[in-house]
Amino acid sequence: MKNNLFYATIIAVVALALGGCSDDATDTQPVPAPAVLMAKIYTLDPEEEGTHWKSGKNVGVYVLKGNTTECVSPYNNVKYQTTVTPEGYFTPAVKEDVIYYPQDGSKVDIIAYYPWKETVADELYPMDVSSQKIAANFSFLYAGNGKGLSSSNQKTTLELRPVLSQIVFDLKPGDGVVEEYLRESEIKISGMNTKADFNLLSGQFEESSEPKDIALVTFAEKDEATNIERNGASAQVLPASSTEGYIVEIKLPNMNRTYYWELTKGTTLLEQSVRYICTARIDLEKIEVVTEVKPIEDWQDGANKEVAAEENRIQQDIESLPVGTLSTITKPFDMLMHTWGFYKRIEDGKTLTAEVEYDETLGRNVIHAKYVSANSWYKYFFAYRTGNVKPTTYALKFKAKGTNSKDIRCYIEGNKDRYITSNALVTGDKYIGYIQFRLTGEYKEYELVFNFARAIVGTASTAFPEGDPKLVETTEDNLKDFYIAFHSQSGGDVEIYMDDISFQEYK
Repeated sequence: MKNNLFYATIIAVVALALGGCSDDATDTQPVPAPAVLMAKIYTLDPEEEGTHWKSGKNVGVYVLKGNTTECVSPYNNVKYQTTVTPEGYFTPAVKEDVIYYPQDGSKVDIIAYYPWKETVADELYPMDVSSQKIAANFSFLYAGNGKGLSSSNQKTTLELRPVLSQIVFDLKPGDGVVEEYLRESEIKISGMNTKADFNLLSGQFEESSEPKDIALVTFAEKDEATNIERNGASAQVLPASSTEGYIVEIKLPNMNRTYYWELTKGTTLLEQSVRYICTARIDLEKIEVVTEVKPIEDWQDGANKEVAAEENRIQQDIESLPVGTLSTITKPFDMLMHTWGFYKRIEDGKTLTAEVEYDETLGRNVIHAKYVSANSWYKYFFAYRTGNVKPTTYALKFKAKGTNSKDIRCYIEGNKDRYITSNALVTGDKYIGYIQFRLTGEYKEYELVFNFARAIVGTASTAFPEGDPKLVETTEDNLKDFYIAFHSQSGGDVEIYMDDISFQEYK
C-alpha cells in the first residue's frame, strides 16, 4: 500500500510539473513516465547488510543513453533526496526536476552517487585516501546497476556501494606468542597511490597518483566470538591492477619486532568494493599470512537496523546536508536521529546562527556557527542527535577553528534530562557534565572524552562529588538517545568552524 501511495505521489508531482499543458494535448501525446527510484546501501563491513536510508540524505542522479557514457539532457547531476515515508525512496529536491523515461521507449541507464555535490568538474569525483582518519574521505557510494531501463520499469532499486577496496589485517598469536604481545600494533603499507578521480559516468577510476605510506586504522572492537580485543587494523585504499611493490610493515612494540610482507603474495590486484582479509599468524621469528577475498556482491540484502553512534560517521551526515542554514529546533529530542540543528532564544542583542558551509580548501562541508553575545549553555547551542552506545567511555574527536582564544563548551544530554559526565574529575573529586576547549585561528585537533556510565541530573554546569544524589548511573534511555551540544562560554561575538568529526569508544 505504501508503495502505491508513493507512486501516486510521484504522479502528482508530474501533474504539477505539466500543469501548463492543454487538455487537447492529453489525447494525442503519451503521458511521460517518471522514474521511481529506491536505494539500498551497502558497506565494506560484511555484518552491515543492505539497508534502506532514512530521511535526510542527498544523492546525485544521472541518466545515460543505454550502454554509453552520454548524458540524456537535462538529467545531469540531478539532486534527489530520501523520503520520510515510505523509507528507501528518493524524490527530486526540486519538483520540476522529476526524471522521466524517454517517450519513444528507448532504454537508458540510471546511475547515482552519494554524497551529492553541487559542482562536479567533468563528472570526476576526487578521492584521497592518504589519511585514513578523515571520515569524509570514505563516505562516497556509487550505484551503477540501473541498466537498460525504460517506462516499463515502474520502480528501480539502485544499489549504492563503496568503490574503494578494503585491506584488513587480523593478527593472531602463533608459537611462543600471546595476545598481549600483539597489542598496540602499528601497520602500514608503502608504495600505494593515494589520489585518483572517479569517473561518475563510466563508474571507473582515472589514473591514480601520489604514492605514500598508508597507516592502517587500529581495530576498536572486540571479537564477538571470544569477547577478546581484536588485534590488527584496516584501511580503505584505491583499487589497483597490480600490487607489485606494495610492502606491508607490521610493527609490534610489545615484542620489539617488525615484520615485512609483500602484499602481492596475498593478492595480485585490488578490485572495487572488495575486502581483502589478511589473517597473519605471528610466530617469534616469522609470520604466515592467509588472504581471504570477499566481494561485496556476495552479501545478502537485509532489513533496516538502528545505527549506533560509534558506527555512525558524523562527518558523513554533514556531507549529506545541503549547504545553508541548519534547521532551527524548539526541542532537541524532536530532531530526527543523526541530524544537526540549532536552538536559540529570542533576546535583544543576542543570537546564534549555524549553517553547513562548503570549504573550498578542504573540498567538503563543515559546520559554521556564530554567536552574538550569546553565551548561555541552554539558550544558544547547536547540536547533533544520535544514540545506541554502551555504558563506557567515548571520545568525540574533531578539528575546529574560530575566534582566537574564545572558549566553547560541549555537553551531552541523554534522554530524561541527564547530562553525561566528563571522563576527568574537576575541582578535586567532583564530576561535571561538560568539557571546555579553546579555539585558535587555525584548525586544531581536539579529543573530548565522556563517561557514559555516569550522568548528572538536571544541569550540565554544576559539579557533584561521589555519593551526591544528582550523580547517577546512566539508564538505557540515556544511552539509546542523546544529543551532543556546543555553546559559547565567552562573551562577545564568537565564531567556530568544525570539521572531521567522529565518535568512537575510547581506548
